[in-house]
Amino acid sequence: MAHSRDLLPFEEELLSGIAGEIRNRVTIYMSSQDPTGDYFARIDSVTDSLGNCIDSFPQDPMEHGVSLRTGAVLHPGDTITFRCRGTDPPGRDLTWWVIPSRDTDHPSYTGRDLDIVWRVSTTDVAARRDVHIYMKSSGPYHRVNAGESGFDYCATFIYTVLPR
Repeated sequence: MAHSRDLLPFEEELLSGIAGEIRNRVTIYMSSQDPTGDYFARIDSVTDSLGNCIDSFPQDPMEHGVSLRTGAVLHPGDTITFRCRGTDPPGRDLTWWVIPSRDTDHPSYTGRDLDIVWRVSTTDVAARRDVHIYMKSSGPYHRVNAGESGFDYCATFIYTVLPR
């Protein structure tokens, strides 16, 4: 990057391997800090397309999420992309969903590292609009056990949405 050239394929793979090793060591460390971390999945980070990032979650096993006041003012028609990364110590699949969603059945997304797009609509206009990004593992038990709607972690971004 410093010499204004693209990375060669082996350089991309090397960086990917190093990032994976760091992520693995962080997972092992976090599991030692959270007594429930050996079983329940956790969000490593969620970053919106405006650069707001939630990457620090409470070590208290009774806490299941974090909120971030972004200070951003959005308008209907805007699109925000959330870059989501999660870890599950036993290696189960991770499912993500966003609320609010104009779909009544809240579409879900599966993966450890993925993008979720939120399209701001007129129904989102409010002085305070909370956008909740939930994640849970495919396991039978979750950090927040609420039957079918149970989840392991939640990241909340707070925006202001004004009409155009």
